[in-house]
Formats: sequence, structure tokens, C-alpha cells
Amino acid sequence: MAGTLNVLEHVDDAYLVCMTGGAVVYGNRRARDLLMPANDEPIETLAEAVEPADAFLELISEARTVGDPVPGRVRARDGGSDVRLEACRIRLGDTAAVIVRCQLASEADAPFEAINRDLRLKREMLRHRRARLLLEQSRSDLDGFAARAAHELKAPARKVSSFAGLLCDDLKDSLDEFSAELLESIRNNADRMIEVIDAVYHFSSGSAGPLELADCPLDDVLETAAGAVAMDIHRSRVRLDIGPLPIVRGTPVYLALVFQNLLENAVKFRRQDVTTQVRIRWQSESGGGGTVTVSDNGIGFDQADAARIFAPFSRLEGADVDGAGLGLSTCRSIVERHGWLITASGRPGEGAVFSIHIPREAVVSLNGL
Repeated sequence: MAGTLNVLEHVDDAYLVCMTGGAVVYGNRRARDLLMPANDEPIETLAEAVEPADAFLELISEARTVGDPVPGRVRARDGGSDVRLEACRIRLGDTAAVIVRCQLASEADAPFEAINRDLRLKREMLRHRRARLLLEQSRSDLDGFAARAAHELKAPARKVSSFAGLLCDDLKDSLDEFSAELLESIRNNADRMIEVIDAVYHFSSGSAGPLELADCPLDDVLETAAGAVAMDIHRSRVRLDIGPLPIVRGTPVYLALVFQNLLENAVKFRRQDVTTQVRIRWQSESGGGGTVTVSDNGIGFDQADAARIFAPFSRLEGADVDGAGLGLSTCRSIVERHGWLITASGRPGEGAVFSIHIPREAVVSLNGL
């Protein structure tokens, strides 16, 4: 027995040796530090130094009759730590006894906490994986719908373009100049509609991938955008004043769609009592980038609505105009996908200013500005 106790004195774990009646006859150094840290009384009084004392005695009693290790838990008195116990019946020579392994509950629980953390992490990963699969399925369904919608939208546009072209060819000798221009404008706008439908579809679909950037002279982009709304500008007698603009890195068809939407907005939200004026200017910034501003003298808006007007399907209160409410939302999506920023400011009855902030790295050339 003495040899066994001598070995226990030099191990790192805390051990007690108890008689089958519950009396503690030995505790190694680690056990005394753990269960009786501020008590110099003999180890034999340990049952009085832990709580609940009856739980400790019941553990010893159960271990005496059970062959497998028996778990238990006690707390050292006077605010001591929780201690996890594991008691097992042994023989020391001819004497039946119970040996008790003691361990701080926090240390004993650490492996289980690690396992629980791992399980929680795996559950979270599984939840995210399921969500991702659902999102991918939803995106696939939406892509399919968008493809069918784009096909159906382009079909009548192709017919308009084709019929306008046939009329131009068949009646070219009998049409006056204005009628010929109208037919040509119809054909050009139908072709432009097909191009925009394709661009919007590829932009919104999950298969769009990275933007196909190119050097874009914004002068040419504005010419395309203005041409798309030329009939509205002419009919509404809008005065369009476009200043010199730089060359930037961007996707021409998308950028043309941005300015087309901004020009359409200026026409839609014009005041009836004044001649509508739309002014487009470039302002260089000290950091190397710059800002394109599109300003008008239309009905304007309350500055409190400056963020809301970019939301999908958003409409200004009191504004009775046609449209789905997606123009400015599309502008923001395209601009932000380029890594740029679009903001708006306005005052009721005085007009609006839309500012596209372009960073230095996107400006290829100031184009003689």
C-alpha cells in the first residue's frame, strides 16, 4: 500500500484513497491543493471540507459495490472551485478501498466544450450549405425566367425593327425627310431596345461574371444615351447641354443605360411652366478622379428622399409619371458594380442633381479637359 501511495504523490493528477466506509485515508499533494486550498487540517477531514458532503459519501458507497468508475461532483467550501470526481473500487494488498480521481470541472469539461464547439460549427456550416444550395436553385430558376422573359421581350422589338426597315426600303422614294427620319428612329430604337434587353439580362443573371471593361469615351456614351431618348427630348423641347467628358474604364452599354435613365428622368419629372434644361458636366477632383453631374431644372425632390429614390419600384409622392420605378435602381446597380458611387441632391420646384463619382483608377484620360 505504501508503494502505491508513494507513486500517487508524484503524479500530476489529484487522487484520494478512501476506505469503503467513506473515511479518507490519503490525498496526494494535488488533491489537497484542489479540495482544501486554505485548510491545514488533516486530509481525513476532507468530507467536511467539501459540499455537499453527503454526495461525496454516496459516491464512495456506490463505488464500493459497482465495478465500473462512478462519476460525481463536489465543490470546495468557502467559494472553492467545482471539482469533478471519478471513483473506482481497488484493492491495496488485502484491503478493499476506493480510489478517487479529482479534476477541476472546467478542465474536465474543456474537451466536451471543444466537441460542442465543433458540433456547433459543423451545424452552422451545414445550415449555410443548405442555404447556399437553396440560393443557387433560386438563382437558377430566376436565370431561367429572365432568359425566357428576355426572349419574349426581344421578339416584338425585332419585328418592329424589321418592319420599319422594310418600310424605309419600300417607301424611300416617296417619303418626305421628316417621315424617313421617324422610321429610321423607330428602327434604331428597336435595335437599341434589343441591345438593352440583352445587357440588362446579362447584368442581372448569375452567369454575368466580371464586367467586360474597355476604354469608354463618355462623350460617345452620352451620344448613344441621348440618341435613345431623342424623340422624347425633341417632343418635350428639352435643351441638352453636354460639356467635354473624360475617357473612363467601363462597360459602354451599361454606362449608356445609366445616362439614358437619367435623361429619361429629367424628361419625366420636368416642370410644365419652364423650358427644361439638362446640363452634364465633368468636375475633376484633387485626388485624380472626378464627378459627372447631370442636373436639371425639373420638379426636384425633398432631400430627405435622396436615398429612397434609388430603391427598386420607388416613386416620388405626387409625381404622376409612367414607368416601373426601376430606372434609378438600375443606375445605382451599374455604377456600384463598376466600383463607383452615385448620389442625388434636390430641392422641390428647383430641380435635381445626380452625381456619379468616378475614382482615379477608372479615369483613363481627361480627353483634353
